[in-house]
Amino acid sequence: MLFQSRAQAGAKLAQELLALDLRDPFVLAIPRGGLPVGGSVSRTLGCPLDVIPLVKIPIPWSPDANYGTAAPDGSMALNTPLINRLELSRPEIGSPPGRQCTRRSAGSCCTARRRFSLP
Repeated sequence: MLFQSRAQAGAKLAQELLALDLRDPFVLAIPRGGLPVGGSVSRTLGCPLDVIPLVKIPIPWSPDANYGTAAPDGSMALNTPLINRLELSRPEIGSPPGRQCTRRSAGSCCTARRRFSLP
């Protein structure tokens, strides 16, 4: 299904969600493209909208392209087929940007990183 805009896609999604008669819904949107979709859904459902700030993990030699994203809690979504195709090494993959540990508890980092792959 093609849409004229992301807001239109959000309006269509909102209509589908209204039919589910959800109890206390809330919308989480991913910047940039997800905000118009999430905004339409939030307005239609009359529920709160929040943003999940993500950081792109760039390909070392091509910073405009990325092979994954990192969330504030340290979880990452990695495009494993792309990583394999680019033959990125573990040191090149490294830690996601902006995820230095600033607090220590019981001798370990304050957040545990969870990795999951995109299909």
